[in-house]
Amino acid sequence: MAKVIKYGDTSKIEDSGFKQAPVGLYHAKVETIEQKQSKNNNEPMVEVVFRLTKDANGKKLKESYGQLWYYAPLDPEASWARRLKDLITAFGLKSRNGNLGLIEGKEALVRLREDTDLNGDYRPTIGKVMALPSTEEEEDEDTEEEEEEEEEEESENGLADLTRTQLKQLIKDEELEVTVRKSMSDDDIREAIEEARPVDEEEEDEEEPEEEDDEEEEEDEEEAAQDNYDSMTPKALRQELKDRELPTNGAKSVLVARLRTDDVEEPV
Repeated sequence: MAKVIKYGDTSKIEDSGFKQAPVGLYHAKVETIEQKQSKNNNEPMVEVVFRLTKDANGKKLKESYGQLWYYAPLDPEASWARRLKDLITAFGLKSRNGNLGLIEGKEALVRLREDTDLNGDYRPTIGKVMALPSTEEEEDEDTEEEEEEEEEEESENGLADLTRTQLKQLIKDEELEVTVRKSMSDDDIREAIEEARPVDEEEEDEEEPEEEDDEEEEEDEEEAAQDNYDSMTPKALRQELKDRELPTNGAKSVLVARLRTDDVEEPV
């Protein structure tokens, strides 16, 4: 005769609400860690229970995912000892005679791989445990972004240091009427960009007296009368600078200014 074991109404019991996380990288916190014996060969091992906390970018998860179990042998000579080394390395423990209990409550980066439970339903497992990105690495990334921004600002003022790819992007960003052909060299592209760019008009300073404006116009007229640099192409200007053994990089206005400065120092 079967035993009589009664239980109450289970219709009101709600599901846990936890979903299985998709495959990928996550920040995970160690909720518990316990030493156990392996069922296969009765060897000592650790059972680590992780709870996913953030995505790979460090943003808080919008979903609540179920716990994940990670097992590693305590014997460094075991065939699967690599999992023990990954665990120690991820949390920065000593390579020998360390205390794994110290990792409880701490976080690491875990990579989930696809797997199934006993019923054949999808249930991810932890394929690898890794260290979280350090603060220094994050600062380095911020520094790199700042350097990239500075390079972009410098690129706006000069074309000499830009690569062919950057020159093409500049043409696209400024919507210049320049067609880049395979036969064109990088210098040809730079020259085409300079010629296609609109000439910047100098803003007049309304606060300055009109007499000073007249003097500046007279000086400009005198300079224009002394040379024809403004009418020369960038290629011709660079050749002139090259003949004088002067730097040939920069926009057309820079090349002209460099020649005029050299004229003052050593008149042609």
